[in-house]
Amino acid sequence: MKWINTPWFVFLWFLLAVLSYFYLDPYVPFWIIHCLSKTELHWAELLTLPGNAIYPLSILVSILVLRFIFFKGVIKKNQISFNCFYLLISIVISGIICDVLKGLLGRARPELLISSQHLYGFYFWKFHAAYWSFPSGHSTVLGAYSMGLALLFPRFFWMFLVLGFLCASARILALDHYPSDVLIGFYLGALTAWIIHKRVIKKLIIQK
Repeated sequence: MKWINTPWFVFLWFLLAVLSYFYLDPYVPFWIIHCLSKTELHWAELLTLPGNAIYPLSILVSILVLRFIFFKGVIKKNQISFNCFYLLISIVISGIICDVLKGLLGRARPELLISSQHLYGFYFWKFHAAYWSFPSGHSTVLGAYSMGLALLFPRFFWMFLVLGFLCASARILALDHYPSDVLIGFYLGALTAWIIHKRVIKKLIIQK
């Protein structure tokens, strides 16, 4: 998985996002409105629920609390607790970075393009949810724990990443984000989980 932070991969991934911004993003919301019914849009929204940080964080915290109450395990000496803690910090750290970028960059969501305002692009220093399109928060969360699970269970590496990216892509169909938002958000989460695993988790495992 060393390729995730290599110059060529980063360049190609961001190039794809830039090309999407100029040549794909402005048209996708109108295609979706034309092709999908309200019911299908609703189902697309439901598919993105795993990317809502509340759900994975609630599950992970609950597992950690239950493990502590019933087993009194120290995190680094208990594999389940250790894995949950790793996923937890990956989601939290990537989520904080994502939220900071959202406010600083202030990209208008697809709803503002579709509406009579026809707003598209970055407006910077916007602290309203309608301008928090880039990067996608749900995609960031999905990227973080998809990569985290992929690294913890390498046998299913590509399965976790593909399923995570498909769920993240549903944010586009739900008209909540543009393709470039999802691309950068998913990469941000995945890269954060990979760095934490490489720089922190591996060292802790060696010390156990």
